[in-house]
Amino acid sequence: MTFPLSVSGKTILVSGAASGIGRACAIKFAEAGARLMLLDFDEEGLYQTVEMLHGEEHTPFCCDITDDAALSEVVKEIAEKSGQIHGMVQSAGISQTRP
Repeated sequence: MTFPLSVSGKTILVSGAASGIGRACAIKFAEAGARLMLLDFDEEGLYQTVEMLHGEEHTPFCCDITDDAALSEVVKEIAEKSGQIHGMVQSAGISQTRP
């Protein structure tokens, strides 16, 4: 997959990065040279995603984004750590299959 714009050296925030679409997006952005800030409440899955990524400047943050206070603290930490966020993938969510 080629990106229409270069993300090389850019900082991208990915929520829901522990699995599914969030993980897939994180992998593709890392392959394209982006620096990732990864969010998910599933700590084990989050660290598994980090192990799959190309490059070494990716930072995981274990956080439930439905907890406003926790999310606020993580956003402050990300801002201090990264300076500027150039893009975001909002992929956190829960789906249920029902009859």
